[in-house]
Amino acid sequence: MTLFKQLTIGVSILFFVLLAGVEAIYLANARAQLQEQLGSQAQDAATSLSLRMATLGRLDDKAMIETIVNPVFDRGYFQELRVVSVDGQVLVRKALPAKEAGVPEWFAALFPIHAPSAQSLVSSGWSQLGRVVVTSQPYFAYQQLWQTGMQTLAWLVFGYLAAIGAGAAFLAMMLRPLREIERVAVQIGQRNFTTVAIVPKTRELASVVGAMNDMSGRISKAMDEDAALAEKLRREAYVDPLTALYNRRGFERQLQALIQSTGDVQASALALVEIRDFGDFNAKAGYRRGDEVIALVAAALVDACGGRSTLCARMGGAGFAFVAVNVDQAGLEDMVLRVCSRLERLLADQGLGAELHFHCGVTHRQGALRELSELLASADHAVEVARGKGENEFAIEAFDKSASEGSQAWRALIQECIDSGAIALYTQEVFGLPERKGVHREVTVRLVQGDGEPIAAAQFLPMAVRHGMVGRLDCLMVDKLLGHLEKNPGQEAYAVNVAARTIAAPEDMRRLLALLDARKALAARLTFEMTEFGALEDLELTRRFGEELRKRGARFALDNFSMRQDSLMLVHALRPQYIKLSMGYSREIEDNQDCRFLVTSIVRSTAPLGIGIFAQAVESEGLIPLLGELGLAGYQGYAAARPTRLL
Repeated sequence: MTLFKQLTIGVSILFFVLLAGVEAIYLANARAQLQEQLGSQAQDAATSLSLRMATLGRLDDKAMIETIVNPVFDRGYFQELRVVSVDGQVLVRKALPAKEAGVPEWFAALFPIHAPSAQSLVSSGWSQLGRVVVTSQPYFAYQQLWQTGMQTLAWLVFGYLAAIGAGAAFLAMMLRPLREIERVAVQIGQRNFTTVAIVPKTRELASVVGAMNDMSGRISKAMDEDAALAEKLRREAYVDPLTALYNRRGFERQLQALIQSTGDVQASALALVEIRDFGDFNAKAGYRRGDEVIALVAAALVDACGGRSTLCARMGGAGFAFVAVNVDQAGLEDMVLRVCSRLERLLADQGLGAELHFHCGVTHRQGALRELSELLASADHAVEVARGKGENEFAIEAFDKSASEGSQAWRALIQECIDSGAIALYTQEVFGLPERKGVHREVTVRLVQGDGEPIAAAQFLPMAVRHGMVGRLDCLMVDKLLGHLEKNPGQEAYAVNVAARTIAAPEDMRRLLALLDARKALAARLTFEMTEFGALEDLELTRRFGEELRKRGARFALDNFSMRQDSLMLVHALRPQYIKLSMGYSREIEDNQDCRFLVTSIVRSTAPLGIGIFAQAVESEGLIPLLGELGLAGYQGYAAARPTRLL
């Protein structure tokens, strides 16, 4: 219950007790006053009647006595009226039957009014003739007390409601800073370090707000500094300072990350662009002019093939490269034509059309990217083909017809396995540092052929993406895993990879979330990983997916993190549970000081957010102590454990 509700209820109870006490005291006093009035009224009536009867001189005339008594009794204010002789004989008696009070019984029980009796002597001179006894009727007193109580209660209820409304408004105004503090505290708990905008006038609250803002500001500043350091180290290590494109080392790192993103790549192309005889131009025109031309060529290249799914780099000297992901043949040809046209126009505008020429060689493959050496060799061959065509020409490696036929075979096989549920789940344990204890198990899926031989994900996932079946495959994997967890209760956590195409398809995303809704108790044991490349495809959709997972108790993480230009922005937007670095870091971290500095800066920039950094493809036992020294949260690879079949 919120503090506002608690205070409102407390104030309401206090006002209720006070007003109930006021009402009770008022009614008690009114009852006492009415009781006295009834007694006084009875005494006055008895005295008046005795004086009038005294004028008779005797009380033997019963008719005369009734003539005197009847007018008084007929008014109905008295319950009984008696005239008694000296010897105790009742000469005249007037009485009304008992009359109900006309008020609720509980009210009459709480505030009882007794019928008082009064008497007066009838005398003639010094002789006593008798006495008059009068008993009051309490009916009218009860009626008056009830009406007075109801009127008073109405006013008190109105005052109570007005007081509660005013009190609630006052509390809302006083607690508004607390609500803002609560909001900011929740955001800080979610690793979003904002500040409290409202500065309360209350000294204690102002002190709390100041301390919280100071803490949040310090953490946010430290995070910004660490992020800036990480970006600075990234640019120094992997970005060409002249063109602001990736250098060869950075390009190869990003390309390796794309090669590992098999579940998000359905088609890919690598292009090499070479400016011929640029060394002679440098010697003739000067290096300053040469640098200017190189910068212009880089800008033209980015402008012609820009987009989130492309990767541009300066490979050295006057050599450039770009990678296009998830582009078909027609789209690739349009992109290459646009690049060549833009470069040719640039050289002409700079008056260099006769001095400098270029060639562009492109290799295009269905499915995931091949190994780096294969890609570069194929692209180099395409460049040689372009040289044979002449100046400012390009060549694209022709599609292999057998690949198209193989694509249809893959489609049939994947469809058959999904329909029959012929998939196998493998797990590889991920260990934490420094304890080297198991943190969770990463689950991968393999197709099971008719002969029972499993097919690795890297072979079929690109085709599943291409033919729009990866969403059904992901849902089948999660369904089988949840079924296994249901039959084998425990606390062990699992991580599963989800393709960007799965959450991009509304039906597949609904089906996946419905699986979690059906087994809510198991959702907390699952973490859903997405590659950095896949998450950047649609950042807002990925963010919503992460929120839906957290609502159901599951977690969200980033896989294959390669530290692109907008990677830290991605981390702050998605707030993943943890991050798994791309495999290239594990290969370089032991021998490359710049790589170690970069990893350390990533760890420092994510530590305030509570995000752990894990290394992948750790195959050397000697690398593990170094990972702990750098502050990594854990590691995964053959040095830890090999994949084993789960079901």
